[in-house]
Amino acid sequence: MTTLDLLERAHARLAELRDAAVPGPWTITIEGHIDGDDRYVATDGYVDGIDTGSVPLVVALHRTIDAQLALIADMIERYRPVPDFKPVAPTAIMCVALARAILGEEA
Repeated sequence: MTTLDLLERAHARLAELRDAAVPGPWTITIEGHIDGDDRYVATDGYVDGIDTGSVPLVVALHRTIDAQLALIADMIERYRPVPDFKPVAPTAIMCVALARAILGEEA
């Protein structure tokens, strides 16, 4: 698998996850719930004994999805003419790390 393949798979996976999720923007309501597109998404606190105190992080990360997709798409287009490119520039290295994180793969 090439680095370009990795980036394309990560872009497709993140877009798939975004499209399957409740549309944003997501907000944390006064009641401690996450709402998105006028629909309840999650709660901040404990639900069925599970700590959901990381809800603010989830809301913040949801807001970054389009920026992440844009970064990966830019890297794909930039390096498409060189499908076997090896990331050496800091931005390329970080973008590959992001792609691996999205896919749950290790370096």
